[in-house]
Amino acid sequence: MITLDANKSKMQKVVRGWLFISLIITLVSAQPRTKEKDDLWQSWNEVKELLAKEKKPVLIDIYANWCYYCKSMEAKNIQA
Repeated sequence: MITLDANKSKMQKVVRGWLFISLIITLVSAQPRTKEKDDLWQSWNEVKELLAKEKKPVLIDIYANWCYYCKSMEAKNIQA
């Protein structure tokens, strides 16, 4: 039969393990922004200048925080 102290010790080890894993995940996901990511978002004037130089298709993403369909499409289609 397991005593109460043994259960407490085992639970503390589990909690410490989860805290350690959470810390590692947080540190890995908190990466600084790179120039490559910043290039994805441009002002309209920058896009017009780029279009004048290069003949490439452009994706214009219009989004509103209150829009259900915007959030739904973002969750399904855009990967950050």
